[in-house]
Amino acid sequence: AALIIGFSQLKHLLGFPIPRSENFFALVFYALRHIAQSNLVTLVIGLGSVALLLYFQKALGEQLRRRGVREPWIMPITKSAPLVVVAGTTLLVWGLDLHNRAGVQIVQDVPAGLPPLTMPTIDPATWQTLLPIALIISFVGYMESISVAKALASRRRQKVDANQELVALGVANIGAAFTGGYPVNGGFSRSVVNFNAGANTGLASMITAVLVAITVVFLTPFFYFLPHAALAAIIMVAVFGLIDLATLRHVWHYNKADAASLILTFLTVLATGVETGILVGVVLAV
Repeated sequence: AALIIGFSQLKHLLGFPIPRSENFFALVFYALRHIAQSNLVTLVIGLGSVALLLYFQKALGEQLRRRGVREPWIMPITKSAPLVVVAGTTLLVWGLDLHNRAGVQIVQDVPAGLPPLTMPTIDPATWQTLLPIALIISFVGYMESISVAKALASRRRQKVDANQELVALGVANIGAAFTGGYPVNGGFSRSVVNFNAGANTGLASMITAVLVAITVVFLTPFFYFLPHAALAAIIMVAVFGLIDLATLRHVWHYNKADAASLILTFLTVLATGVETGILVGVVLAV
């Protein structure tokens, strides 16, 4: 999933359209065949953002320690990289008029305001029509959510309560029903960005919700010149950091059948998408 989500951002990093595809190999081959169409300025912004994010993540903390900066200040500084990238690239595009002069794709107008509260449709015929698809979305969404939760929890040697995760998703989806929202699940890219920012408890999500609400009500004009390449860089650095080859080596050493199942699921995800890959993994596990 990390590879698929990361490489889905290639179109923003390279600056030319790439057809949406659940097939990782088709996506990569298309990008390679059309690499000459890349927007050089967009690519520089994207790669520069990646370099800055990696510098904050890998080297800045140690440099600050050598200069005598106190430890309580180091973490907030090193975790501020996405904010620096967003602010810096936005000012760069605005100041140099890069969206007009160099064709850099920007966010432009972001709809402002909070969604109104609405009553969900209560129509037995509609419910009957939507029920099969709704069940599939629910099962796949829950499997994706618990997979992301376990992957992140393993990084900190924590445990995930699957029942509590299911209750949380159910409550969130009930809330979405009254605000016209999409079905809710644990987003991979957003979770990893939150994880890399140092979030440890649900308080981080509550703070994020408040800040998002303030942003969509008052601050959306400030994001007009934000380049897509900067957002792509943030997502790619976050999700690629979740790739874990050590676990595969560990599983192969202790149980080759489980390792083979893991590899087959991995290849299925790359070839057909996350949903099908998860279902194949469940079948193989059974």
